[in-house]
Amino acid sequence: NTVTSSSDVTVTVAANKGTLGGTRTATVTSSTGIATFDGLKINEAATGYILMFTSPDLTAVNGSSFEVTVGPAAQLAVTTQVAGATGGVAFTTQPEVTLQDAGGNTVTQPPNTVTVTATANKGTLGGTTEATVAAATGLATFQGLMINQADTGYILTFASTGLTSATSASFEVTVGARAKLVVATNAAGAKGGTAFTTQPVVTLQDAGGNTVSDATGVTVTAAVNKGTLGGQLTATGTSNAMGVATFSNLKINEADTGYILMFTSAGVTAVNGTAFEVTVGSGAKLAVSRQAAGATGGVAFTTQPQVTLQDAGGNTVTSSSDVTVTVAANKGTLGGTRTATVTSSTGIATFDGLKINEAATGYILMF
Repeated sequence: NTVTSSSDVTVTVAANKGTLGGTRTATVTSSTGIATFDGLKINEAATGYILMFTSPDLTAVNGSSFEVTVGPAAQLAVTTQVAGATGGVAFTTQPEVTLQDAGGNTVTQPPNTVTVTATANKGTLGGTTEATVAAATGLATFQGLMINQADTGYILTFASTGLTSATSASFEVTVGARAKLVVATNAAGAKGGTAFTTQPVVTLQDAGGNTVSDATGVTVTAAVNKGTLGGQLTATGTSNAMGVATFSNLKINEADTGYILMFTSAGVTAVNGTAFEVTVGSGAKLAVSRQAAGATGGVAFTTQPQVTLQDAGGNTVTSSSDVTVTVAANKGTLGGTRTATVTSSTGIATFDGLKINEAATGYILMF
């Protein structure tokens, strides 16, 4: 018979397996003799559950066997974590996300779309950032996910409309293998035949653009798209300089626009610098642009010599003024006007009235 006069009788409930959640104690109401439980739940879907009720000094009782079934989709759970993350390359282990009910049981139902984002303000997440939950397995597998910037503390967040989102464990993206060259400093201050005032610097990077510090013994070669490049055409990356190859004494003789330096190294993607101009430098040397001819004893040469003022690269210097050129002969006596001024508009000095009296061979004019 139901006992209604008792008070302060507490009944405790437990399950024969799994984990029972909710309020696991209830007090018998004196007016009814009944203890009503609230919020009881079991996470794991299975059959054969039995609830067992006990109270001190009273005979215990078991409920009838029952089943916990899989509930509707309520949340996402990361079931495979990211691994093998290097800059700019797809993770070797791609993440997998499972569709679950509130108890953590896998839900197999019509497909849901799951999207993934990475930690804000760190790197860029690439690859396929959406995956569809397979109805047969409740699993969403991502493909080709990658992050460019090497760093620690990355966390992926997975979301699907109407469901509680899930986050991955924190992971690190490390610097990957050598993959490409990048121009860190472009050539500048290029004048004909003189080393660029700013020499180019090339950095060795992984696929994500992170500098590869272990560059010992890696040789980078420089070439030019036209003309002739002089100076140290190869440079070796060094580990203590963080994967940097620095060139020295590079120069181009011919003044022109549209020069492009091209850098290559075995096994990695080549790179080109930005286009630049080689301008005419300052006067550095003389060149005979017209030889003396028609020389007869004591008479002015019928063809008088001309000399051009050039920079170190052999380009005619037209901006200089008041440059005087003196001529002498290796033997005999040279007559006529033995000095001439370089014309600033042409860069040329033309001699006048030069002659030699004594007939002989092997004369050489020296300017």
